[in-house]
Amino acid sequence: QVVRKRGFRVERFAAEHDKGRLHLRLSCSGSSCPDMLRAQLDKLHGVQSVCLLPGASTASNDRLSAVMPAQSAV
Repeated sequence: QVVRKRGFRVERFAAEHDKGRLHLRLSCSGSSCPDMLRAQLDKLHGVQSVCLLPGASTASNDRLSAVMPAQSAV
C-alpha cells in the first residue's frame, strides 16, 4: 500500500524468513526519488531497516530491502 501511494509499482517481491526476522526484497518502478520511498518504508511500525540495493540508482528500476521481526509481519 505504501509503495503504491508513493507513486511506485511493485515489479517483483520476495520474502525470506531467517533467524526470527522477515527479509523483504522489492523491485519497484516509478518516477519518484527512491530515497523518498526508502524513508517512508523505514518509518513503518516493526521495520528494523530499509536500504537501497546496489544498482538502484535510477528511479525507473529501484530495488529495496527491508528487515522486520517475523512476528510483526503476521
